[in-house]
Amino acid sequence: MIRQAGSPPLPDRRAGRGLMLVFALLAAGIVTVGYLHYRNYERNYRSEAENQLAAIAELKVGELVQYRHERLGDTNILQCGPKGHDATHEEVTR
Repeated sequence: MIRQAGSPPLPDRRAGRGLMLVFALLAAGIVTVGYLHYRNYERNYRSEAENQLAAIAELKVGELVQYRHERLGDTNILQCGPKGHDATHEEVTR
């Protein structure tokens, strides 16, 4: 193609395609790194949530065991009291 004097040079098609290829590769790399970062964050977040739930469950089990032992102790105290078994039966049936 013939260029007129004073007009800007025509862009080289190969350079334009090369720039598009570089842009596409950079965009694909950014998307890939973002996805991998998200997956890693998701795994860590889920693991931390599971650990917290396990700790809460362990604490609750301990509280229930302690509560049961306290109630059994209360029952033993009531059975050994001056009124004996009748007082215990009366307290439990209320």
